[in-house]
Amino acid sequence: MIVVSCNALQAQTWTWEMYKNALNNHPLLQIQQNNIQQAQQEIQQAKAAFDPTIGYDLNAKYYNDKAYFLHQQATASLATNSPVELKTGYNNSDGVFLNPENITPNIGVLNIGASIDILQGFITDKRRTYLNTSKQELNNTENERLLAINKMKLEAYKAYNYWYYAYQAMKAQDSIYTAATARQVWIKQAVKIGEYAAIDTLEGSILVQDRLNSYYNALYEERNARLLVGSFLWNSKQEPVLLNPTAIPTQLIIPNNNSSSVINPLLQKYSIKESLLNIELKLKKEYLKPKLKLNYAWLYSPNYSPDIKDSKWSINFSYPIFTRAAKAEVEQYKLKLKNNDLEAQLKANEIRIVIENLVQELAILQQQQSINTKNINNTIRLLNLEIEKYQLGEGSVFLVNSREIKLIEYIFKKYQLLSKINKNKLEQLYYTTPESL
Repeated sequence: MIVVSCNALQAQTWTWEMYKNALNNHPLLQIQQNNIQQAQQEIQQAKAAFDPTIGYDLNAKYYNDKAYFLHQQATASLATNSPVELKTGYNNSDGVFLNPENITPNIGVLNIGASIDILQGFITDKRRTYLNTSKQELNNTENERLLAINKMKLEAYKAYNYWYYAYQAMKAQDSIYTAATARQVWIKQAVKIGEYAAIDTLEGSILVQDRLNSYYNALYEERNARLLVGSFLWNSKQEPVLLNPTAIPTQLIIPNNNSSSVINPLLQKYSIKESLLNIELKLKKEYLKPKLKLNYAWLYSPNYSPDIKDSKWSINFSYPIFTRAAKAEVEQYKLKLKNNDLEAQLKANEIRIVIENLVQELAILQQQQSINTKNINNTIRLLNLEIEKYQLGEGSVFLVNSREIKLIEYIFKKYQLLSKINKNKLEQLYYTTPESL
């Protein structure tokens, strides 16, 4: 049974740094760390192919009161990170019916030697290839971890940015509603003493209700943004938590987009894949060579004086004449390398275009921000003048409302532009210097 705890984080003001630190408990980080450990265990599994091995064989036959034979063989071998495999062993045989080649002194025979692949397997073999690929897979897993974490951070930071915008919009709507309510009280008092027509109270009341409805819409949007931010928050026990209902966001502090020598993980994965393919291609090329294996062992028994001539050796050779399977695999991997290179170029070009679009978009957004700031200041002056005219009996609630609606549009445009600018900067960091996220 899975138990979900949704404890509320009690911080009143949520700073940008607090939010970034809270993301450190996100389960995705643990998942990616587990993947790293799995890749490390894969390396250990590959290294097992180089572990020393020992063995013992006993083979005997006893029939009709006769000991036909008794063969004992103990072996030990050590595979190296080269085409050489070291071997040693002990043989002892006894019995009435022994094959002459199996006859040994009573004390047995010790053998020390090695085997070496002269042609196929000299440069690399399955053992070495598996170890090298598992090491590269660890690099690939590290890169995948960075990709996943960077993507999670980008989405989390965009959610926080949206929450800040929604909170500021809600605050603005609250202020506008409060101002409209205060103005309605003032209008009612003026109507009572006969300064304005009674219809002004009706128009003012409609205006207040409209502002209240807009406030509730903004409140709903802020609550949704708050929930979205909360979906990225987990405690140290990796249990989901909720934001305090009264928590307040602060403005984002986005680092500058400085140049970086670190390769973006989005492109690094193609470099890692190229290394993996080259390792496999190296092995496939080995299969184009004939198999030629040399085995040699020096024999020694304490019953006899050591002699370098006492030895046994063998040569094993085989070769598929057409090598069609090996040739086809080599060509396949060459094509895979070409495709990987083309995919890397496509991705690099795609990222370049995205960055150029973001840079152009940011310049336009900043120009719009400057224009919108001037519009807000000018509209505030016009609204104040319209209110003064109305107080002097020269204007109307309708004109005040018209000016106020325009001001509301510009205020919301202000926070929309701020949100878009922050989002743009975050995406630029993701594509250029993701390590800054």
